[in-house]
Amino acid sequence: IDRSLAIRLLDDLAYVTSYDRGLRILDISQPYDPRVVSPGIPGARKSFDLSISEERLALATDYGWALYQLSDRLNPRLLSTNRSYEFIYRVSVTGSQLLTMDPKGFTAFSIVDPEKPQSCFGVVMATSNCEYGEGGEFKRSGMEACGVCVGWDTP
Repeated sequence: IDRSLAIRLLDDLAYVTSYDRGLRILDISQPYDPRVVSPGIPGARKSFDLSISEERLALATDYGWALYQLSDRLNPRLLSTNRSYEFIYRVSVTGSQLLTMDPKGFTAFSIVDPEKPQSCFGVVMATSNCEYGEGGEFKRSGMEACGVCVGWDTP
């Protein structure tokens, strides 16, 4: 698989992201003869990272992120997308939470309603907020919480 950036396994399927071809699904039940069973998923082109949790798949794409339902593992159904002005290079999904990482920090989203995700909080890792002593020693982190989530689903 050319220029592949991330791979996640789910039973006998491999979900592979690629900047050139987006998300592809391979049947790896015969490891020495893998077959592409889904050559392209709508909204998944130029994918950089992916995460799979239960029946959901999240992708970091060139425009932000996309969330899919995996009830049919060969035909993920697009639930929602979120545009970002920053390059999202990592994504993680678990239960009702989705996290993204970009050059400035990370953002958390509530996906209690996966078709209407809500931004909950972000943490900005900015060097301008770091403090250093007179000798240049580090004194305080530049991480700041930037919001509060309303409706975060906690178990």
